[in-house]
Amino acid sequence: MRHLRLNEEYTRHMTLDSARDLASVARTCRRFYYLAMPTLWSRVELWPDHEWPTLLSAYPHAASKRVLSYVRHVTLSVYMEPHENYPASEDFYRLLDYISGCLRMLKDTRAIDTMYFQMGLYDPNHYASEYHDIIETINRTTVLFRS
Repeated sequence: MRHLRLNEEYTRHMTLDSARDLASVARTCRRFYYLAMPTLWSRVELWPDHEWPTLLSAYPHAASKRVLSYVRHVTLSVYMEPHENYPASEDFYRLLDYISGCLRMLKDTRAIDTMYFQMGLYDPNHYASEYHDIIETINRTTVLFRS
């Protein structure tokens, strides 16, 4: 086999089972590895409540630096819309941990062709004073993405 071609629309919506099967094929033989990895890793989507590949914001614990060399398209959101139950203190800390993981992942991703970025800043004055420090930290960290 010289080329592996898959419809891009299919790979954007690949199921977790399909991704696992393709990764299993990649581990079978070095020749399959170089065919499967661009399909598995060419596009990543990171949202606070959804990630593809899953748990990528936990980098480096969830992925290796080598697989990040295949990433070409990134969709990244570092903002979570406030709603009636959000935010609580643990929500802000979870969001900061997620944002920090995204920064670590982006630092080691070297060949991004396109990046879609959604960000928003929180006004500390709209929240209880106990949240001001964590909100300021989230806002400062988010601004790093624009730099």
